[in-house]
Amino acid sequence: PARFWGTNLVAYALFEADKATIQRQAKRISAMGFNLVRLHHHDSGWVKPNIFARDSRRLRKESLDSLDWWIKCLSDEGIYVWLDLHVGRVFLEDDGIGGFGELPKGDGRGFNYVSPRITTLMNEFASAYLDRTNKHSGRTIANDPAIAMVQITNENDITHHFGTLMDPGSERPVHEALFRARIE
Repeated sequence: PARFWGTNLVAYALFEADKATIQRQAKRISAMGFNLVRLHHHDSGWVKPNIFARDSRRLRKESLDSLDWWIKCLSDEGIYVWLDLHVGRVFLEDDGIGGFGELPKGDGRGFNYVSPRITTLMNEFASAYLDRTNKHSGRTIANDPAIAMVQITNENDITHHFGTLMDPGSERPVHEALFRARIE
């Protein structure tokens, strides 16, 4: 059995603090009694910078360094980490997604359940993100005991929120057909 008392580190807080500030914040979070921190909105398009370089497939080295430092400092304070792999990633036209124009502002939520290309891109990111070595701890993210949880996709359902985007008559013929094929 484990009991977690958690909080979130979100968006700009993940990338704008210097190393000394991150270290102080990890100590403060621990002193407040938290033993779990969720790193959230690292990929969202409204966060500048975020985990991605200028395109949506290469990871930004400075962002990775910041996230890795957070993970190391939190771990040093006995705090576990919850990673989100997909929250608000914005796909781009040159990502090779069939029917790209049907995605609202490049948002692939919901569409990832029917589009093999979006699934491939999400898997590509997960591998690049989790299989790399954290230079501050010397461990891969996937094998770091400080990583307690990994959420594959956040608030991304094909029922209430996003499934209706592919209903017949939604004017998204490529994804309507993919959705219908999955149903059948």
